[in-house]
Amino acid sequence: MSDEQDWLPGGNGYDDLRINLPAAYSRQDEAYKSAKKNTVRKSFLRNKLSFFTTALLQKTRYMEPLVMCGFVKKWFTDFEDYWRNALNGRPLYIADFHALRHAYRLKVQNPADYRWDSPDLHLANWQKPHNIYSTFSYVYGLALRPIRAYKAFRHLSAGMRALEFGCSLAPYYRTWKNYYNHIPVSWTLTDIANFPFHYARHLYMRDDAVTDMPVISPEKFDQPLEDGKVYDFIVITTVFEHLHKPLTIARHLLDHLAPGGIFVFDYILSGEATELDTPGGVKERTETLQFLSENLTILSGSLDNINESVGLCIGQKKDGIAP
Repeated sequence: MSDEQDWLPGGNGYDDLRINLPAAYSRQDEAYKSAKKNTVRKSFLRNKLSFFTTALLQKTRYMEPLVMCGFVKKWFTDFEDYWRNALNGRPLYIADFHALRHAYRLKVQNPADYRWDSPDLHLANWQKPHNIYSTFSYVYGLALRPIRAYKAFRHLSAGMRALEFGCSLAPYYRTWKNYYNHIPVSWTLTDIANFPFHYARHLYMRDDAVTDMPVISPEKFDQPLEDGKVYDFIVITTVFEHLHKPLTIARHLLDHLAPGGIFVFDYILSGEATELDTPGGVKERTETLQFLSENLTILSGSLDNINESVGLCIGQKKDGIAP
């Protein structure tokens, strides 16, 4: 349970919520340590029924009116619990969520004067109070498109160790949890101490499939993963363009990927560093994609034209490249 000591001066508990994220994460760390784990496993048949029903609604775009009107509502009940109990916000109805999503969108309408000179400044940019909009945006986006990159999950097998890096709201773990959890996989979810990851930790800290949810501190920006940790399946999407040193992270992640392991990624073409896209993400883009092209066999997607935005790619680490 949060209280107002997690708020910065000014603002209110509704359309100008100003969260002190370092304090909120510290409070959450205590809850994380004592969280009782619950199983997320369901049967294959139940998962398939849920998948095909959701996929039909998603493809026909009937999901949007159902979400807007509250006929599909779990996304909102989860968020309301977080808003009330983790952020100490005022009571909400579904209409309030949509109004607040618009209100917080207006606060990020004009790009802020971000500085990226150091990892500390990088983190401070993401923790600016108006960037709580990113949580609203991701929550609504996941409600409309709950199934993400189903082709990637064809490469999962029992016993795999999965990492969702820079996960924000962990859309890939969420897809696995809702539709593929009959395949036993252990997950690590990690990101910097931003707004969406705070919500993800609130949602998933009690899931037995999540073995770790470490927060990446500025001191570990270049080497965030523990020595000796090896994964079979790594996801990093809508992340490279936001990184301080994307090439360094690409090398670091492949160092922690088992030979033959699966690497799921994309890389938006920003053109120039605006809003939360970093100068490093722009400067090192070509070199990073060339490195990935040299060290991965692309199973799905394409790196044929790296001068355009690279959509979702599924790569496999080439043989002979040991972690």
